[in-house]
Amino acid sequence: MSSAVVQANYLLTAFNASDLVIDVREGVQDLQLSDAQRERTIVADWYSPGDFADQQTDQLSRRQTGTGGWFLARAEYLQWRQQANSTLLCPGKPGSGKSVMVATVVDDLQTCFEASRDVVIAYLYCNFNRQAEQNLCRMLATLIRQLFQEQAQPLDAVTALYKKHRDRATRPSLDEYKNVLRLLVSSYRRVFVVVDALDECGNTEQ
Repeated sequence: MSSAVVQANYLLTAFNASDLVIDVREGVQDLQLSDAQRERTIVADWYSPGDFADQQTDQLSRRQTGTGGWFLARAEYLQWRQQANSTLLCPGKPGSGKSVMVATVVDDLQTCFEASRDVVIAYLYCNFNRQAEQNLCRMLATLIRQLFQEQAQPLDAVTALYKKHRDRATRPSLDEYKNVLRLLVSSYRRVFVVVDALDECGNTEQ
């Protein structure tokens, strides 16, 4: 066998081995990523089993073309959307379509800030018939879930609180929820919180 053939075979073998190393490394990285994603899902579900996404989709499906356009164009709304640390309270009669309006606002905010990774929109849909499930701690837990899921790099404090109470089979106190939520909010440039039917939220902490 000529030296040229031997050299070619050696180079071919070396090339294939290099490909194998790269494939294995990428496979390990994929597994690690899957484990991290799985853990994030477990932590998010532990905080709150739901995030109101179904309600948001349902309310949007009820909306007719152009619904809420008058509200989105109002100066008060535009000012609230642009001004940090502001609150906009919008009362309305029962059955007047407030939930659809809330969904419209959430959709508008998501569209406006879609390209901004440092802006997050969180939302809650309260229901009079579910007040026992909508106490303050659970509502804060749902906000934590939503903000946690939007993070590119998960906040360690969220996972740490989960592990602390998982091992004890307990749930966080109101102050613990507040502290973690403050940390999550501070990790973003802006956080919008939109609440539907605030008067129907349970009035207990636990």
